[in-house]
Amino acid sequence: MSTLQPTIPHGKPGFLSQSLNSSLLPDLPTERFVAGRAILWEGDPSSDVFYLVGGTLRYCRVLLDGRRMISSFALPGEFFGLSSMGRYLFTIEAVSDCRIQRLSTGRMKVLASRAPHVHGAIVDALRVQYYQMHTRLLSMLHKSAEERVAHFVLDIGQRTTGDLDNGSVFCLSMPRSDIADHLGLTVETVCRALTRLKRDGVLKLDRPNRVIINDLAALCARAAEDPTTGDLGASGSPARRGDWRREALSRPRPSLIRKTTKLKSHPN
Repeated sequence: MSTLQPTIPHGKPGFLSQSLNSSLLPDLPTERFVAGRAILWEGDPSSDVFYLVGGTLRYCRVLLDGRRMISSFALPGEFFGLSSMGRYLFTIEAVSDCRIQRLSTGRMKVLASRAPHVHGAIVDALRVQYYQMHTRLLSMLHKSAEERVAHFVLDIGQRTTGDLDNGSVFCLSMPRSDIADHLGLTVETVCRALTRLKRDGVLKLDRPNRVIINDLAALCARAAEDPTTGDLGASGSPARRGDWRREALSRPRPSLIRKTTKLKSHPN
């Protein structure tokens, strides 16, 4: 059975905490936030960095006409609030009841100057956020609604479990309305796309937010992702990567070539 393993850090549980827990977190108190409460506000000075112990968060921005955009979600084991602009770029709210730890940027800078591994972990966090932002932008600009939903399921699955495989189980802990605002779709479209994935045997949704992957290669194909490259790249031997390429790319995909009407020529 093949396993899909990302080639770059994907914010899977503990990927930063393994480097920082021993230096930063043991003596920090844990704060609790109920669902719907804001942890930080867009535009406020970025005086603290946060570590999500448990729960799910959303990065929000409200437009002048009242529409809400959700840029991303934070999952357990991830740091958030990192900013190089001197202010927070998004409002971050609790999707569910959350537990967080808070570290002042001043203390983090002192620790980073003394401990190279802390500085490296901070750079890694910013690099992953930058990469994910561009991946998300490409998905929003060039993918169909069903492809966006499938890509979102893959992304949450990787960040939750680390490695994805047939039979992997994880939760979509955010409501369908949040997923829709994140992907720029309607709630009905998100629900139809998930139902189609379930009906076709790609996923099993035995509870509203519990996902079981039945066919990982088919899910990658539905997301228009080659699992041997990009943010869904597979590591391992060349033979394994070749198997994934053949299996995923052998699945039928929607044609990217649009039919055009041939113009008839007319005599002058």
